[in-house]
Amino acid sequence: MKKPPPVVILNKHARRVRAVLRQLEQEGRRLGASRWHLVSGPELETCLRQERTRGGSIIIGGGDGTIRTAAQVLAGSAIPLGIIPLGTGNNLAHNLGLPLDWQEAIAVAINGRPHAITLGRVNGHIFCSSASLGLSVHTVLAIPRAAKRRFGYLAYLAAGTRQFLRSEAVQYRLTIGSKVYHFMTHQLLIANTTYQGRLLIARGTNTGDDHLEIIAFGLHRSRTEHLKDTVLLLINPRRAWKATLITTAARCTVHAYPPQAIDTDGEVLTATPATMCAEPRTLIIRLPRQTPRRRLQKEHGASAY
Repeated sequence: MKKPPPVVILNKHARRVRAVLRQLEQEGRRLGASRWHLVSGPELETCLRQERTRGGSIIIGGGDGTIRTAAQVLAGSAIPLGIIPLGTGNNLAHNLGLPLDWQEAIAVAINGRPHAITLGRVNGHIFCSSASLGLSVHTVLAIPRAAKRRFGYLAYLAAGTRQFLRSEAVQYRLTIGSKVYHFMTHQLLIANTTYQGRLLIARGTNTGDDHLEIIAFGLHRSRTEHLKDTVLLLINPRRAWKATLITTAARCTVHAYPPQAIDTDGEVLTATPATMCAEPRTLIIRLPRQTPRRRLQKEHGASAY
């Protein structure tokens, strides 16, 4: 039985979405994508679930939050997901080596090679790149949607600076099996990818591993030292952040005192106490065909289908 052609689902609030829509209207049939939806909010998940029942490939256009929603719906299925990165950070696209130019991304999303990647899950919510607690969450909550769309990365930088100056370290309890860790930090990150945005954060994990990497920032460091590290990292994004790697884990629980909200790929969806786990190779993503298989396996740990 012939599979239906791929469908494109675009977040109507994403940056550059109008340009993508014009391209599809003019050349969608030639490109192999003759059907598309322009949705937002609750419509996004409803549309994804309806298209999943059709069984054809799905192409998602939006930021990391939009991609996270698609991953939540498609995790565990055999449906390949193509990605058109239209967000501010585009974390997952950057880590997978996907083109950030939307015209190139459309071609990869339609004709790319399918590869399975690992996802994280926290309190039932999927995340592709990371779950974070602390300073980054306060920053996300402080940015109005209009400012995020208009100023992009600069909006994060301005809000992050304001939140940093007023942030206080939080007491955490991390449990992995029979081991229990107690510590205080301004920022806790549970990473599924090496880069966060374009910053080199987690050296010991990627989207093909069977575990998550747990990192505390500014542990046992003064506010001044932490600020210096941040400035140096912004100047040279490939510089490794002076953070304390606590451990890696396939599953863990996190308690915070006081309780903390949790950011999952740019969306605050849950809070502590939290149970987190890795779900190995449960989402199929279309990646560039010209990327050498050996490089993919080394950098992304992706397995070919």
